Amino acid sequence: MGRPDWKSKLLIVEDEWLLAEQIASALTTAGFEVVPPVPSIATAFSVIDREKIGAAVLDIRLKGEDSFELARELQRRGIPFVFASGHARLEIPADLREHVVLAKPIRADEMIETLHAIIGR
Repeated sequence: MGRPDWKSKLLIVEDEWLLAEQIASALTTAGFEVVPPVPSIATAFSVIDREKIGAAVLDIRLKGEDSFELARELQRRGIPFVFASGHARLEIPADLREHVVLAKPIRADEMIETLHAIIGR
């Protein structure tokens, strides 16, 4: 499979190191350019300020914090994203419920297909 023709990078926000590496590996194999996964919201904000991010995969719960403010900032910047979570969809604030939620454990094929859809490929 060839590399996607979009010029920006994919951000993975996940605090479980092994899962983050598995997601990154699957997406890299599928041809996405992936920035190194980040385990915290603060680090994710830093990444979106310095990198050209084209899409993101956000874990909902990260070491006691949630990713909703980050999701709102991505939405404000026009950066598409999906949530990845083992939590109930009802925990997502109403203003963010339109976004795709991939259930953990994440299936690589479903994630790749969803990312292609949200970035318009």
